[in-house]
Amino acid sequence: MNLPLTLIGILISATTLSQADGSELTEQTTAPNTITIQHRTTIGFTPDEIDVNITLLEYVKTDPENQQTSTVEIDQLEKQLIEKLKPYNIKASDLILSSISDQAANANNGFYNTTPLYTNTQKRLLCKTMTFSWNKPVDELQAFMEAMRFTGVQSIYIHSNLSEKKMKELNDQLLSQAMKESKEQALQISNTSSTKLGDIVKVNINPIGLGGVATSSIQTYPYYNNYNNSYYGSNNSKLNKGELSMSISITFETEEKN
Repeated sequence: MNLPLTLIGILISATTLSQADGSELTEQTTAPNTITIQHRTTIGFTPDEIDVNITLLEYVKTDPENQQTSTVEIDQLEKQLIEKLKPYNIKASDLILSSISDQAANANNGFYNTTPLYTNTQKRLLCKTMTFSWNKPVDELQAFMEAMRFTGVQSIYIHSNLSEKKMKELNDQLLSQAMKESKEQALQISNTSSTKLGDIVKVNINPIGLGGVATSSIQTYPYYNNYNNSYYGSNNSKLNKGELSMSISITFETEEKN
């Protein structure tokens, strides 16, 4: 529960008037009493902007009949991936190249023989990461990740964030809620002090983070590693929810009740 910090004060101002004889007359006036509410409001959200990163890695396969080895190249893996993506209405043109690199073919269940002589004699394998936007329901992500598990997929990595549109909607909602809750607290105080709540005379918003809000757990990282057929990340490979917060200080005029 957020407890407001309330300040009630009487302000005295002095006005200096010039008289006909040249002397000065100082007239004191009393400004209206005020109530200041300092309040923090928090709301939850689920990210609405999701990117999927899929990393493909060439691999060496062995023919069981003659023990001959051959490399399944990156182009073949891309074709397999595009076929797997068709049921999700994701086309080759939707894929954006994120990174490309190579590594020695000495990987064994995620562990490497890094002896220079061994490494230098190994064939280099291409590793390619591609990214695309996920426009389907979030709860379909885990089934999608499972469908993408074929030899040659090294990992699947999910990155989530808030779109600018959603951020603005949440920011507006947050401000409206903060103003409403602050006024409710001010009314409660004025009722107990036999005063009548007047107009707002001052508002200060504490801009914590982007757009006047503080963010927590915006980015979430469900991750699939094909080496040991396991997921990494919190909440059972599902996207975490985040929070937005806003601090606000509002000063109201008050009047004595008749």
